[in-house]
Amino acid sequence: MCREIVLAGNEALSLVAQARELRRAGRAAEAIERFDRAIALDPALVPAHINRANALRELGQPEAAIAGYDAALSLAPDSAITWQNRGVVLDQLGRHEEAVESLERALQADKALVDAHWNLALALLRLGDFERGWREFEWRWHKPDIAMAARHFSQPRWTADQPLAGRTILVCAEQGLGDTLQFCRYLPWLAAQGARTKLLVQPELVALLSGQLGLDEVATTGSHMPKFDTQCSLMSLPYLAGTRLDTIPTPGRYLHAPAAQVTAWRERLGERPGEQRRPRIGLVWSGRPDHGNDSNRSLALQQLLDALPAGPQYVSLQNAVRPADAQALRARSDVTDFAPLLTNMAETAALCECMDLVISVDTSVAHLAGALGKPVWLLLPFSADWRWLHQRDTSPWYEHMTLLRQPVARDWAAVLGKLAQRLSTSYPCSNLPAST
Repeated sequence: MCREIVLAGNEALSLVAQARELRRAGRAAEAIERFDRAIALDPALVPAHINRANALRELGQPEAAIAGYDAALSLAPDSAITWQNRGVVLDQLGRHEEAVESLERALQADKALVDAHWNLALALLRLGDFERGWREFEWRWHKPDIAMAARHFSQPRWTADQPLAGRTILVCAEQGLGDTLQFCRYLPWLAAQGARTKLLVQPELVALLSGQLGLDEVATTGSHMPKFDTQCSLMSLPYLAGTRLDTIPTPGRYLHAPAAQVTAWRERLGERPGEQRRPRIGLVWSGRPDHGNDSNRSLALQQLLDALPAGPQYVSLQNAVRPADAQALRARSDVTDFAPLLTNMAETAALCECMDLVISVDTSVAHLAGALGKPVWLLLPFSADWRWLHQRDTSPWYEHMTLLRQPVARDWAAVLGKLAQRLSTSYPCSNLPAST
């Protein structure tokens, strides 16, 4: 009997190893079959339960994944990684309070588990618990992908208890263009403390941000490095400012497009002062194809076009159109494409200024339009990014933004149906001149 138990245990471990290789190869369904066989041989094999749950999550079966994590926890109740993974899935399901509890259990088991701190930050921020959320958000510097991109200086990192009057602070952008556009609203707060404020930013944003927000200088990686006394990350400013939901600075307009470029775009669009025209609506339906969440946040252009009533003048605000969308774009004569001319965010901002409404998925252009004070209808997946909070149709970050959320995962049809209804009600086009 003992020999049989040993053999069964060895076979179970072998099956787990095979299943892990299958998961790494993207063959999650086959991996689950191996995990099931391993568990049948050894029901107490914790790694089999954990990895089986991970594979179920990858296959888009979150409820089954949670059951798998619960099975693992019944055998190993102090497994920090299991509590952490369970919390991530709960957060994706919109069960954010339960996610927080699970992630806190992970940290009770291992207080240095970086991914648990990071995912706890996201869950807390989604719930609007900014006091705890921003503190946990600082753990991002321990994540290898973010730490690798961090800039290191001999000058000290600024903390909010240090006076800034008469000093020069360098603020470094991090992560994506949308993050920079969202959090650059904090830069005037530094200038108001008497600081000379310099910004190190992505190249696409230099032309737009120069001369705004109380900035003394805007530079980019690869250019000359400004002189400074102290430094901080742009995305740490909400934490340093002690931001709460009711103290988010400047939810209205805080950016302006270059006036000359706005004038040029109005002329290009055929706009004449005082002339009645049809509503002009900007469209953004996809972000970067290499974004980790692209399959959830982007949609096919044809899906969006099918929801757009005839009448308004539609303008693509995309700086690139995917080959799969190009034919649909050519077939719709009332949608104008200016992608080759949108060479940086200053040009895109100037074109946004000419819109009556911007309809966008969750990309940097949505943040840009919000920062310009334009009305924005934001199309969101069910498991939306932390910054859009939970079960809200408005945003505390942008006062003219409306959030249209999927009611269940991948249900763009419901969102687009609501969009079509709102367009017909809010932007009727009867008795107006033809679109130009």
